[in-house]
Amino acid sequence: MSATLGGSTAGVQWLLASFSLTFGLGLIPSGRLGDVYGRRLLFLVGLGIFLVGGVAAVAAPTMAVLVAARFVQGLGAGVISAQVLGAIQDLFTGRSRLSALAAYTAVGGRAGVLGPVLAAALLGLFPADTAWRLVLLTPLPLVIAAFVLGWRGMPGPRARPKRTGSERVWLDLPGIVLLCLVVVALTLPVVEPGLSGMS
Repeated sequence: MSATLGGSTAGVQWLLASFSLTFGLGLIPSGRLGDVYGRRLLFLVGLGIFLVGGVAAVAAPTMAVLVAARFVQGLGAGVISAQVLGAIQDLFTGRSRLSALAAYTAVGGRAGVLGPVLAAALLGLFPADTAWRLVLLTPLPLVIAAFVLGWRGMPGPRARPKRTGSERVWLDLPGIVLLCLVVVALTLPVVEPGLSGMS
């Protein structure tokens, strides 16, 4: 990626940090939004965000665009993960909940093992400037399959008693902003204080 897009060491560091940063931040408000509007809607929205970020990453012309796309993908992944964990909490109890969480963790573990193997195979089979784009493309067919399965299987909004007046969803926006600032402040010294090397 660095050779193709001309990115600096700082750009590569931002690329490595970007997904995880927004993944964690996406978990916080989307769990509450899933409680209110239903797991299915937020799950599909998260998939859409992830898909948009993935397409942008595959077609990225510069390192800055690639990093921005990974920020978007991380946010979408956080929204998705919050809904999956919320659905497990909603649909299972007792031992069955433990089994569902174990299955979720096991799938993530297998993906963590198989993903690098598939990426290494692609990097070995194709030219470097094409291979990394193919690596970023591999999750996108799974996103489409997840969209279909999520539409059919994820729980919809819960039935709630009607209320008079406008009903507002309460989110701790100052807390979310503060957490975002703290995470960025902790990340900056690691990746380099400045984005000028990414273009």
